[in-house]
Amino acid sequence: MISKRTKLLLILFFSTVILFFTVKSYVFSKDLFGKQKSYESKIGQLESELDKMGDQKTLISNCTQDFSASDKMATREWSLYKNSTYNYSFKHPSSWEVIKDEEDSLELSDGTVAFSFNKTKNISKGIKGFKATSKKAVEVACVKADELYLSYNSGFFPKALASTEDLSKRVILAVFTKNDYHFAVSLSYRFEDTTSSSQTNQIFDLILKTIEFE
Repeated sequence: MISKRTKLLLILFFSTVILFFTVKSYVFSKDLFGKQKSYESKIGQLESELDKMGDQKTLISNCTQDFSASDKMATREWSLYKNSTYNYSFKHPSSWEVIKDEEDSLELSDGTVAFSFNKTKNISKGIKGFKATSKKAVEVACVKADELYLSYNSGFFPKALASTEDLSKRVILAVFTKNDYHFAVSLSYRFEDTTSSSQTNQIFDLILKTIEFE
């Protein structure tokens, strides 16, 4: 026969064991619930970030230059150049011939102007022997760019070496960064009069508008 005292001890023991496991189970469930909430919060944050990335990609894919009907008319007979290394393209006057065509460097000319499109190691906002006379902010392939107007710097070389032709040199330079690469686009010409200079500037701006990256 089990004594009453032994029965009480057994009941107390089993009650303690049950209580212990009940409390442990509650604590475990609470901790699991907390972790679940934490995971759900992190998943929500990730989904939000992915949505933002998706919106950004949409904006990039829908990015278009301000190309008017008159711009389209002016460039409709222009030639199209494509670079498969950096996946860019642009249009230029059909009278311009290719002088140099390499992966990182392109040169075009019609005998009166010289155009270049180069991938550079860094952004250089100037050309040796030239000084900036003006500057404006533009957009090239949907990224911000600086467009600079440069004239021959007669003070850079001895005056005896500066000819009339040198003094008439002008360069329009646009520098920008796209897809982690730096690019410099330039057009050099000789200043004859304000009208022809203005027309050359317009051609350069039109070329910038046609630049696209895949």
